[in-house]
Amino acid sequence: MEVTADGHSDTTNADGEYTITGLAAGTYTVAPSLTGYSFAPASTDVTVNEAAGDATGIDFTGEPIYWISGTVLTDAEDPNSGLEGVEVTAGSQSGTTN
Repeated sequence: MEVTADGHSDTTNADGEYTITGLAAGTYTVAPSLTGYSFAPASTDVTVNEAAGDATGIDFTGEPIYWISGTVLTDAEDPNSGLEGVEVTAGSQSGTTN
């Protein structure tokens, strides 16, 4: 997973730990990212300065994102008969065929 702080970044190690070094004093938006995951919180603002010192314990929880995919056809025998504009729903989520 990559964790960024306004243009600075680090990749987590096998234990999920990261350290972003070389920051100047200021406030940074820290955010994790990894394809296939959503994070809570999505980002957090962190202040680093002489009074605040180093910022530690900026933790995130990642949850896998799952999906459902398929094809809507007008003819089951013809894989090129895709039907555009069909809304498909699964619970509160939906998508539209291309």
